[in-house]
Amino acid sequence: MIHTLKLHSPAFSSSLNTRQSFERRRIPSNSCSLHGITRSARFFLNLKTLYMLILKSGRLIFKIMMRKQILKIQHE
Repeated sequence: MIHTLKLHSPAFSSSLNTRQSFERRRIPSNSCSLHGITRSARFFLNLKTLYMLILKSGRLIFKIMMRKQILKIQHE
């Protein structure tokens, strides 16, 4: 979770971009495409974990709301 938040901060992304451009000069082009694939895979993994967190928190909120609703019904 912390890792995904760090990626969105402008300072971190700019330093990442400069490092990548430096690496591109050093490494031959065929490994560059592989690097891109791993980056996209990592992004999708982050997306999946974020989705799971939202899903879990959503379920928790739903359970709390249901409990409140049940309590209201019991009081009436």
